Amino acid sequence: MDPCEPKLQNETELDDLKKAIEDKRHEKFKFHLFNTEENPGKEFDKRLYNLMKVAKEEQKKELKALKKEEKSALEPLEKRIFDEKFSVYGDKFGILAQIAYEKLFL
Repeated sequence: MDPCEPKLQNETELDDLKKAIEDKRHEKFKFHLFNTEENPGKEFDKRLYNLMKVAKEEQKKELKALKKEEKSALEPLEKRIFDEKFSVYGDKFGILAQIAYEKLFL
């Protein structure tokens, strides 16, 4: 048996123990940081919670605006494709088809 081998095992066990302690500290910190019901007196928790709430609302607004922008960008393309398909059938049918399209999709 090599005398260094048990020492290495002890060092790895020590490293594992240090890591476990650090993880436990992190979990405790996370709990105190984000659990505002348990810590109502902590101003930092309240401010952080409010900042996170505002950021989430802004993200929702941006996503909604992007979806609206994407939809408005696709409408002219859809209309052009529709017009090209029905222009073949003549003016009378094209006008009727255009009115139907506007009533259905706009």
